[in-house]
Amino acid sequence: MNKKNYFNMLDINPLPYKTKLVKGLKDEFIYQYAILNAILENSPLAVWAVDMNDNIIFVNSKILNELEVSSVDEIREDILEEMTKSKDFVVRSDEILHYSKNFLIGKEEINLDIFKVRLSAPDERLIGMLGIAVYSKEDKVMKEKIEYLSLHDSLTGLYNRGYFEMMIKDLNKKENLPISLLVGDVNGLKLTNDAFGHEEGDRILKAIARVLKNSSRDDDIVARLGGDEFAIILPKTNEKERDIVENRIKAKIKALKNFKVKPSISFGGITKDVLAGNLMKEFSKAEDKMYKAKLLEGIKLKDTILETLQESLAIAHQDNKIKEFVDMKQLIKKIGAKLKLNEEQINSLILLSDYKDIGKLSIPESLLEKKDTLTEEDWKILKKHPEVGYRIAIATKGLSYIAEDILYHHEHYDGNGYPRGLKGEEIPLNSRVMALIDGFYAMISERPYRKKMTFDEALETIRKEKGKKYDPKIVEIFEEVEQQIVQKKSLG
Repeated sequence: MNKKNYFNMLDINPLPYKTKLVKGLKDEFIYQYAILNAILENSPLAVWAVDMNDNIIFVNSKILNELEVSSVDEIREDILEEMTKSKDFVVRSDEILHYSKNFLIGKEEINLDIFKVRLSAPDERLIGMLGIAVYSKEDKVMKEKIEYLSLHDSLTGLYNRGYFEMMIKDLNKKENLPISLLVGDVNGLKLTNDAFGHEEGDRILKAIARVLKNSSRDDDIVARLGGDEFAIILPKTNEKERDIVENRIKAKIKALKNFKVKPSISFGGITKDVLAGNLMKEFSKAEDKMYKAKLLEGIKLKDTILETLQESLAIAHQDNKIKEFVDMKQLIKKIGAKLKLNEEQINSLILLSDYKDIGKLSIPESLLEKKDTLTEEDWKILKKHPEVGYRIAIATKGLSYIAEDILYHHEHYDGNGYPRGLKGEEIPLNSRVMALIDGFYAMISERPYRKKMTFDEALETIRKEKGKKYDPKIVEIFEEVEQQIVQKKSLG
C-alpha cells in the first residue's frame, strides 16, 4: 500500500527548518508523528481517514489484516462505501456519529461498532473524517461462549433443560415417528455429595453424561435437566429399540469403576407412535415411570450403598486391628446388658459402632493421616464429621434410625462437647455409651499425631473424665466389665 504519511494527511510539512528554534519544533513534530504512528499501527481498533473529496487517505494495519488485503485498492466496494459514508454530515457536526453494521467477511458474519468524527487541522480547517470500527475475535469468542452456555449444561456439556424443552416441541413431527423418550435419575447422588463431597458427585454426573452421549446417535438429544436428572429424545425409535438403548446405557454405567459410590441410574421410558398428542405430556409419563422404577430399585440400591460405605470406612480407618485384643461388639453387649437394654437397642448400638464415623469420609485423607499436631483449623474441619454423618444416615434407609446417635456421639456429659453442646441426659443414651467406647478405642489406638496409650492409662483417663466427658453411670459399668473384655494377650 502506498500510504500518505500523517503530515501529508493533515496538510502539514515540518521540513525544512533553518533556525535552532524551528529545528526544535521539527523534532517535536517528529516525536508526535512517531508516537501517533505506533499507536495507530498497533491498535486493536480498525482506523481510517477520509479527505474532503471522499478519498480514503489512510487505513491502519488492523483493517488490512482483518480483510486479508495489502492495499486500499483491494478492499471490497461495499466496505469502501461504508468507510466514506456520512462524511458530509460528520464534518458539519460537532458530535460523534455511532452505529452498528454487520459485514460478511469470508464465510463469517461479524458485527462492528462504528464511530465517525470530523478531522480538523491545527488552524481549525476541516480536512476530512476519522473512522474507527470496534471488533475483536475475543468478542466473537465470548459471544459464542455465551451462546453455547445458553444451550448447554456447564458441568456435563450436554444440552440443558431449556434446549430440551425447545426440541421436544420441534421434534414432534410425522417424519420423526415413532419417537421415544428416556428419563433417568442418578441414584444416591445426595448421599454421595454428603459422604464424599460435591467433587465426587460431579465426577459421577460427568461419567454418566459421557455414557449417555456415547450411547446415543448424532440425531438424539441428550440433556441434563438439572440436579441428578437426565433425558434423551430418540427420534425414529420404537419401543423395542428404546429398551435396547436403555439396557446398553445401564450396562455401561454398571461397568464404571474407581468411584467411591457405585454409579447407577433409574430410567422411565415412553414411545409415541402417532402425531396426535403433546410430547411434553409423554415426557411427564416417562418421568412418572422413572420414579416408580426408582422406588422398586430402592431396596437393592440402599443395600449396595450401605455396602459401599462400609467398605470405604474399613479402608479409611484401620482401628479394626485392635479387635484381635478387644472385641468392641462384646463390650457393647456387656454394657448393654448392665444397662438392661433389649436386643433391638443393643443391635442399634452395634450398628452405631460400625457407622459412627461415617462423616469422616468427607474429610481429606491428608488431614486424617496428618502426623503433626492438629491445628485449630484442623479441629474445626474434624468436628464437622458428626453433622455430615447425620446427613448421610438420615438419607440412607437402614441407618436413619441411628442418625441422631451419630450426630451426638461427641457430646460431653458436662456440656462441653460438640456439635450442639448438649448436657447430661439431653444426650441420647446410645450417644453417651458410644462416646465412652469410642474414646476408649481412640486412646488405645495409634494416631498419626500421637502414640497409643496402654490399657491401664486409658482406664485411668476415663476415670478422670467421669462426670466431665463421660456419663458417671456408664463409666461405673465400664469399670465393672473391663476385665471381661480384655483377652489374656497383652496389648504390648
